[in-house]
Amino acid sequence: MELVHTTTSDQLRLDGLWQAPTPGSNQAVLLLHGVGGTFYGTSLLSSIGQRLLESGYGVLRANTRGHDVISLAQVQDRFRFEGAAFEQLSRCPRDIAAWLELMAERGVKKSIVIGHSLGALKAVYAAAHDPAASPDILIALSPPQLSYTKLM
Repeated sequence: MELVHTTTSDQLRLDGLWQAPTPGSNQAVLLLHGVGGTFYGTSLLSSIGQRLLESGYGVLRANTRGHDVISLAQVQDRFRFEGAAFEQLSRCPRDIAAWLELMAERGVKKSIVIGHSLGALKAVYAAAHDPAASPDILIALSPPQLSYTKLM
């Protein structure tokens, strides 16, 4: 296990946990938490990650800018509020692209993204809007159905 971090294209630092694939394998899975979650705080993603590791996949459990309800993020020489309370879906491709780039730098040839809840929605949105945030395989677990009409 290795604590890792990446920097998004808008200079936001994100943290995660990397577990390398079995020697000889070049496949890894990026696990994305739901709204207000963290890479270290979800038992569902921990369980999925453990099964994937046992099957030889690398696993990257990663924070997105929507981690925690409110977080204070350092961007270059200043601080700004991030977290679920400030999250905008349109920014999520930057997070996913940065994590996929880190995986590629570590020799991953086949990338898989599994997102849970809002993480699933982010994964689908990112793949649809940014080729750099589009994995080889995408799995959406319990994505929310956000509909303006239904919410109103």
